[in-house]
Amino acid sequence: PEQLHNFSLPMIGTYDVFTEAAAFDLAKSEKPWQGPLRIFRNELLEGLQLNFYAKAPVRPLKTLEDIRHLVAVRILIGVLQFRIVSRYSSNHAPVQIDHSDSFREGCAVTSVTVNADPRDWRNALACVVQEVRAICDYGITESEMNRYMDAMLKDVEKGVAENDTVPSEDHLNFIMTSDVFDHVVMHPEQSHQAFQKVAPTVTMEQVHVTAKWMLGFLGYYGKAAAPPTTAVVVCTPTQVFQEHDNTWAPFQIT
Repeated sequence: PEQLHNFSLPMIGTYDVFTEAAAFDLAKSEKPWQGPLRIFRNELLEGLQLNFYAKAPVRPLKTLEDIRHLVAVRILIGVLQFRIVSRYSSNHAPVQIDHSDSFREGCAVTSVTVNADPRDWRNALACVVQEVRAICDYGITESEMNRYMDAMLKDVEKGVAENDTVPSEDHLNFIMTSDVFDHVVMHPEQSHQAFQKVAPTVTMEQVHVTAKWMLGFLGYYGKAAAPPTTAVVVCTPTQVFQEHDNTWAPFQIT
């Protein structure tokens, strides 16, 4: 049977476009609802992990306008990841941010994963939410825009150069996935030309709008205007080690 999604967000670049796979009917004034919050506790875990998910209908890549939205998403993820990493003393901030078309889920999924010490999870989560809210409120700077645009174009160019070394299995998986989502399949050189043509038309304002669309569910979490999350999953240990007295103490996140 067809899976019906509790989409948090409409299709990117639209205000109210949902596919027939939505678990609600806009014609009947139905809207997305707040997804479940699940807490999993296990005595073998040492760290704490918070996962936030938001689903949206896939926007098929058929035109240059569709690629503009993809470019804005890639720039946004790069800028946000760098901002969060810069707040840590190491280059490995325990945060992963992703937005991609999920073949398994049959929709686009935005995910934010925060790994933290159970004794300091509030500060780790606050750091991420602060940066997400800042980028939703104010967007990105011109220097960030230029830097990550250049980096993205270099990645696309690198893909062209390495095309002959990609295994046939990967090519087949890419074609199958693209067919499912109704994307237009292009040769890497054609894709590179399309990205180069689109890049100058992507603006900071578009990235700002994309930020509110893609990350508003977390940046404005708890506010009436915030899109609902599809799901929040928390994995925690059942106990933590206290170094001051070398003992184990029960841990509860609630």
